[in-house]
Amino acid sequence: MAADISPTMGQRYYRWKAIGHSEKKGYVKCQCECGTVRDVRKDGLISGKSRSCGCLKNELIRQAKFDDLTGRRFGRLRVLGLDEADEKRNKWVCSCDCGNYRTVHRTQLVQGKVEDCQSQKNHNICLLRSA
Repeated sequence: MAADISPTMGQRYYRWKAIGHSEKKGYVKCQCECGTVRDVRKDGLISGKSRSCGCLKNELIRQAKFDDLTGRRFGRLRVLGLDEADEKRNKWVCSCDCGNYRTVHRTQLVQGKVEDCQSQKNHNICLLRSA
């Protein structure tokens, strides 16, 4: 019979850190780099099968789907860059031909749902300047 291999407390395993013993047999209490605390199977932790709570997979998917819209034009809007305040990296800062600035969600730009600053005050100016 194989000896019970236990992860070393405080040791890092990819994004997991072993922080204590679990009440479940064959598991160890771990904390992910993102802050999530879970009971993780010992064998999965040691073999590398379990690398994170799921945040790693989500991050890799976001990176693969990231499309830089900087410099592209959508109607009267020119994309200036990513909105630094948006942690999910979905919103873009745009300038309208009329001079207004607007933050727009990526999907709205790509699907053509927003093509100008939609400012009622400057709507006529926006139409005149872009004509």
